[in-house]
Amino acid sequence: MKDHLSDTAETVLDVTGLAVRYATPRGQVHAVDKLDLTLRRGEVLGIIGESGCGKSTAAYAILGLLPGPGRVSAGSVRLMGEDLLTLPDGALRRRRWSRMALIPQGAMNALNPTMTVARLFAATMRTHGVPKAERAARTADLLARVGLP
Repeated sequence: MKDHLSDTAETVLDVTGLAVRYATPRGQVHAVDKLDLTLRRGEVLGIIGESGCGKSTAAYAILGLLPGPGRVSAGSVRLMGEDLLTLPDGALRRRRWSRMALIPQGAMNALNPTMTVARLFAATMRTHGVPKAERAARTADLLARVGLP
């Protein structure tokens, strides 16, 4: 059922015509071809599909984390109106820290199941140089934003 509010909500992420290719010794692999998606404020998006269909490749391309030999060969990725595909690495890294993130498939292999979400947030902030005095308040704010106690 489509939420009538989402038609008027601000577009947060707009992906248009995204194509990703991998160069291999046997030629080009077309991993993602002409992906279009729009995500509005308040919406949640899940991507499902068969193994190898390009889900992770699309997500990594959107975030600017596509490993070589993959490359975005066409399309645009706009976050809050800003084209992410044209940003220098440092600016893109700041957007990933402040505005977008990826929860990888097999999260039990990527996240430590013995740590609370709050501790995972704090550890990430420590890695990004957030002073210890700020971590608790920022963690509480992040948890509140997603509705976790």
